Amino acid sequence: MLLAFDVGNSTTKIGLFDNKTLIGFYQISTLWERMPDEYRILLNSFLDMKGISINKITKIAYSSVVPPVSVNLKKYFEKTNIPFIEVNASVKTGIQIDIPNPNEVGSDLICNAVATYSRYQNNCIAVAFGTAITFVAIDKNAKIAGVSIAPGLNTAMKSLIKGTALLHSIPMEKPKSVMGKNTIESLQSGCIIGFEGLIGNILREMRNELPRAEIIFTGYHAQFFPCDKWGEMDEELTLNGLRIISELN
Repeated sequence: MLLAFDVGNSTTKIGLFDNKTLIGFYQISTLWERMPDEYRILLNSFLDMKGISINKITKIAYSSVVPPVSVNLKKYFEKTNIPFIEVNASVKTGIQIDIPNPNEVGSDLICNAVATYSRYQNNCIAVAFGTAITFVAIDKNAKIAGVSIAPGLNTAMKSLIKGTALLHSIPMEKPKSVMGKNTIESLQSGCIIGFEGLIGNILREMRNELPRAEIIFTGYHAQFFPCDKWGEMDEELTLNGLRIISELN
């Protein structure tokens, strides 16, 4: 069995795979100060819920965009004596990173690219909604052709509220109309409906350079956008990328 960790800036997703099947999913907040023993307690709790012993885990794969978290995760993995792999531009992925400095591509984006290309085997784009909204373009020759990064919904909203005196936190909901009748509706309109235009424009421009690219979306905030108009959803995209990369290594 494989344990897969996707460490993002806000959340950490943990997946348990039995061969190619995801049989368990766990999500926790990403905390820089979480110690190795805390990961042990959390993981034991997760495995206990599934009725599985840590001894059944034969491999661990992880991607992380938070270096302090990576340090403590590694310390925990080393204590388990279970073989583990950290995803980066240097490991076998089955795709090429066609940019001057491959190490600039985040490990989560590599996982998304691998899982997306594995599905389509053709021009394709992976869109992930998190602290940032990331767009990774992969061509039909299994090369990452380029990346576009925009602020995530929460990131944009928090930045706007922090920089103003009269605005305050609002529920993240899609408004009924683009023409807000109060502050909350106006913020929801500008943020969610406005970002729909941003997403659509980036996808359109990418498809101009990467004709007929298939598009796949992942991440909680995808629910606010008409993703079915552009492509399809896969909440397990990054974790499946980790699984595929672990098989190649």
